[in-house]
Amino acid sequence: MLRPKDHINEKERLASLASYSILDSLPEEDYDNLTAIAAEICAPH
Repeated sequence: MLRPKDHINEKERLASLASYSILDSLPEEDYDNLTAIAAEICAPH
């Protein structure tokens, strides 16, 4: 399997995500429910 290329600004992108302290966080049921609802609404019918 080929490894995808890193984004041109990968270091900056990861630093930005890290600043939100959301990477490697514990699961949050409310957000999981919200994304499930959004996926259902946006799913092709």
